[in-house]
Order: sequence, then structure tokens, then C-alpha cells
Amino acid sequence: MIRYLKDAGLIEVKETEKGENILITPKGEKKVLEIELKLLTQKSEFPLRKDKRWIMVMFDIPEKERRKRDLLRSILKSLKFKEFQKSVWICPYDVMDLLERYLKFYALKKFTKIFLIKEISL
Repeated sequence: MIRYLKDAGLIEVKETEKGENILITPKGEKKVLEIELKLLTQKSEFPLRKDKRWIMVMFDIPEKERRKRDLLRSILKSLKFKEFQKSVWICPYDVMDLLERYLKFYALKKFTKIFLIKEISL
């Protein structure tokens, strides 16, 4: 299995004084995120946040970074966010950890602000 993951570029094995260390590569991290999202979306319903708050994501991505903007919208849709208004998306589900990992992995954090809100008028 280690050889398969290494050959696929999902992990790398580093030799140290204390032995071998297995590190996940960026390609491997992307694969883990994709699998987590796929497992979550296969559930009939996403789990609601226990604190009953909504996650609100606001973003401002320049036109020259259009691909990143499209990627962010795609991620938000996959996590069951709904567009509240232009560049403002909301969601009542417990997806904060996965969202933050996606933002970090794709270098989108600098373009986004995340809020937890108590109530929302739809």
C-alpha cells in the first residue's frame, strides 16, 4: 500500500536519523479533501450545526483570479452553501472544518471572511 501511495504521488517517504517518516503530499491532501467531500455528499442530509448558527462566507476575488473565484463557488455549492447575495454565501451545516481546509489548500483564505451568525432573515 505504501508503495502504491508513493508511486501515485500521494505520499513521500523521508529518511531521518530516527527512521522513515511518511508525509502526505499536496496531491495526497487534495485527494483526502475530495474523498471527505464525496463521503459527506453521499449522506442524505448534512449534519446541522449543534449551536444552530449559520456559517456565512464573504469573498472578494479579483477578476484576474477568476479561476479561484469559480473554484470557491464550486466548493461552496458542494458544501451546500446557498448564495445569499453576490459574494455572500450561507449554510446551516457543520462543514466549517472542511471549508477551512479547502480555503487553506487552494490559497483562498486571503480572499474570504467567515462569520458565524445567530439568525438570518431569508
